[in-house]
Amino acid sequence: MRLDQPQLENVQQEDGASLFFQLPAGEIWHFRRQLLSDGDTGFIQIEASEITQLYHMSKELYQNNIRLYNLRERQEALLSDIAQINRESELLATKMRIHDDLGRCLVATKRVIGAQALSDAEYRELLNGWEEAIRDMTNIPLQSITKSPEEELRKVADLVGCKIELIGEQPAERRALLLLYHAIREALTNAVRHAGADRLTVTITQDEAHYHILIASNGKSSVTEIRESGGLGSLRKSLEQEGASLSYLFGESVTVVVDIPYRKGGRSV
Repeated sequence: MRLDQPQLENVQQEDGASLFFQLPAGEIWHFRRQLLSDGDTGFIQIEASEITQLYHMSKELYQNNIRLYNLRERQEALLSDIAQINRESELLATKMRIHDDLGRCLVATKRVIGAQALSDAEYRELLNGWEEAIRDMTNIPLQSITKSPEEELRKVADLVGCKIELIGEQPAERRALLLLYHAIREALTNAVRHAGADRLTVTITQDEAHYHILIASNGKSSVTEIRESGGLGSLRKSLEQEGASLSYLFGESVTVVVDIPYRKGGRSV
């Protein structure tokens, strides 16, 4: 009886053969034929080894490997579900925060419309409140889209008068793709607002472990340090929850650097 177990396949060699047989009593034997030569005379050497225990151990190891592989797949699916739950919780928290911010902004705005005087500090607080609420609202579509994050992002870029150039292959995994566009969205907002940019260049490369992303603009900025708050703080939190990282390069403008782990077999877009 020839065995089909992957670890103990029969192997045909140039100088002979390596065969495995199971005898009626259950023992498994390995037979190996080899051609030998001392120069003038040739010999055939036949070796026989009883490997019943080794075979069963190999078979058990093979089955354990299958179970481990299936367990890893279930674990990855579970982690993906947990990440999705976290994103949905973050989206809900953002919506609740927007609701509260809008409520406060509307009350203060009604005071202005009603000709009630506001102090300079109250005016600044009102303006900051509206800006924060509007920024949060612009981030919601990116978190909740189901079809084309690129299309949604380009619509936002057109609204603010900025063109986006994408260089390199975009991630096939939806998890990584959404993180990428979240980063581009935030870089776009800051490049237009603080550096007067009208073009954003996104360069994407990939190795065996990461997607490496550089987001640069044609804006002008002399900053050498970034104080993360609001959108950037939310971006870092989202990235770090997925094992990704965020950093910056400083020059004539700020370049955003994002590294996102690459997961083989991740859910595609």
